[in-house]
Amino acid sequence: MKVWITISLIILTIILTTMACSSYNNVSDQPNQSTTNDTGGEEATIDETLTSADEEEWDGPKRERDWASIKLEDWVEKEIRLTKAEFRAFLHWVSEDETYATGENYMVDHETIVITFNPLDEGMPFTYDMIGSVVEPHIREAYKASTFYQNQQEPTIIFQDSDGENLFAYETNMEERLAAREGEREENLEYIGNFRMNDEVEFENEVISITGGSTITRRLEEEIYTPRFVVRLGITFRNTSDENNYATASLFSISDSRGRELDIYPLEEIMGEMVPPGEEIHAPLYFVASGTGPYDITYTTENERATWVISDGEVELHRN
Repeated sequence: MKVWITISLIILTIILTTMACSSYNNVSDQPNQSTTNDTGGEEATIDETLTSADEEEWDGPKRERDWASIKLEDWVEKEIRLTKAEFRAFLHWVSEDETYATGENYMVDHETIVITFNPLDEGMPFTYDMIGSVVEPHIREAYKASTFYQNQQEPTIIFQDSDGENLFAYETNMEERLAAREGEREENLEYIGNFRMNDEVEFENEVISITGGSTITRRLEEEIYTPRFVVRLGITFRNTSDENNYATASLFSISDSRGRELDIYPLEEIMGEMVPPGEEIHAPLYFVASGTGPYDITYTTENERATWVISDGEVELHRN
């Protein structure tokens, strides 16, 4: 029970989505055999220097690490440094600690790590992808804190099931994978076009229009900075799909005529509710205006994007 509670808490904080991962084939589940390098296709044998790495001596009193006390951010913030032997000890600890739900973990060579999952209990609401996205950052940061890490070369971390079958691999860190995924998504987005106030725009699963706008005097309580202009936009959202569809202000982004990104203003009744199939809602969207319109009000889904161009006058914004 401990393992699933712990993983559940961690996953809630980092899941984003499932990271893009690449498949690796023919990686042996025995550390003393060879593997195939996916990038070059050439056979790479287990590096014999890994044995001597295990015997590397620390220059000073032998330290006992409390691995469980090291948080993900500690590797960088506390500038933790490991010898090669200590990193191997960390891998061994991960394999024995039930928090990580892994079995045998080992290094194929100085830049390749294999993590083996334990079998998932039937009925558990987690997948190997989800667990891997939790385990991988810890392994990667520990590796980069060790003397294995040379010339800023990120390690390849391969994940296998308990039968030694390769499931997926991460060649880069999470930030790079997210950036690559976002770049790929941007390239594949269908741009529907530019529109004006009251234009209905048909997306794949919803129809949206901006029905009006006004400048309001209401502000959040106890805020550090009080903006000069806050604009309220009326949004109509009709769910045209066969499933519930979440209407949310978070899919909108706003910029002014100078290209500056403007903040969504989070008054509590801002758009954010589940809309049943075929139904329509009317909800407000608030943003901090700069007084330098027109404003691009952009709505972006997983596959589509459209922009409404709204002037200062249309939101009753008149500068003195």
